[in-house]
Amino acid sequence: MSLFMEGDNYLECLITDELISKEYPQFKENTWFATGMHGVVPRSAVKKLTETMFNYETELFFRYGEIESKTGVLREKIASLISANTSEICFTRNANEGITIALSNIDFKPGDEIITSNQEHGALMGKLRYIERRVNANLKVFDVHKEPEENLEAIKNQITDKTKAFAFSHVTCETGIRLPVKEICKIAREIGAYILLDGAQTVGDISVNVQDYDCDFYVGNGHKWLCAPKGTSFLYVNSKTKCEPPPGFLGLCPFCEDPLARTDAGRFEFGTRDCMLLYGFLVTIELYEEWGWQMKDGRIKDLTSYLRENLSTIPKCIVHSPIEWEKSSGNTTFSMKGYSLGELSSYLSKEWHIYTRGVVEVDGTRISTSFFNTYKEIDKLIKALKSM
Repeated sequence: MSLFMEGDNYLECLITDELISKEYPQFKENTWFATGMHGVVPRSAVKKLTETMFNYETELFFRYGEIESKTGVLREKIASLISANTSEICFTRNANEGITIALSNIDFKPGDEIITSNQEHGALMGKLRYIERRVNANLKVFDVHKEPEENLEAIKNQITDKTKAFAFSHVTCETGIRLPVKEICKIAREIGAYILLDGAQTVGDISVNVQDYDCDFYVGNGHKWLCAPKGTSFLYVNSKTKCEPPPGFLGLCPFCEDPLARTDAGRFEFGTRDCMLLYGFLVTIELYEEWGWQMKDGRIKDLTSYLRENLSTIPKCIVHSPIEWEKSSGNTTFSMKGYSLGELSSYLSKEWHIYTRGVVEVDGTRISTSFFNTYKEIDKLIKALKSM
């Protein structure tokens, strides 16, 4: 077993290099630093999922209730993971779908103002632009800074008596900057505005507590930092949030004569779905519980700090993410002086078998240090960059 720092104490960590080699043998020669784009499901979880899926599909009528009941267990675990109530969790296929459901339940009028950032993923920004055109709303964009105080000030400068909603990422997609969401949510409550947080780059990477934030909606992904099967995600809907879903976004409400009378987040889920993917989501989380959530998150923090410390020794390297963990996440974005994004990505993948996610906005690349990455892989990356 290995040890890593958590606060001022060393904790015993069940995630060892031996365990990683067993769960991810495909990384013996290749290095995957793109978890913020697509996580990789542990091999033992994939094996259990495929075996169960075979039994489920060949013995459907005998096993449907058994597998479907597992979604209730998953809902409890997701709720616990982000400090929510089970009735506030809605399963979705991806963050894109969750964002669509959330925004569709805010009654935007002409002249309403929506505040967002200049570092949003297209899944959110595209929908905000659509709302702007459809109802003649006004989208106001603030520039993201490394310092929390500067971000708060930038947001405050955008607020008017017409502010209807805030919609932005908890951790930005491009640079991994962690926004001060608790303080922003407090401002939103004071002026009576809705707040939607895109947590695609947070859950499984940093700790999330939606009760502490008191946001209206929080979107989470399964297939990124949680490394669950593709097509697994969720939407948190605050039980105190007043929203009137249009008929197009009502799911299966078999026990309600009046579907609009149903108030739990499950009202947005449709009937027949791929419950095997949700089962795979559950299997993956249960595996992490065996390893210890705190240990998994601590490893990400430790690897990220090690990466940034070493990047700072390379003169050509420009780091666009904050150095401090409290202001950032497991995503580290950097560029190399004299090299374009295409040249950098091509060099790393073809010469060193290192795979990253490009960031066009800074003409650089993003490194996601997941729990399955190792110090040796970071050393290999640093060696590659110093050779440029």
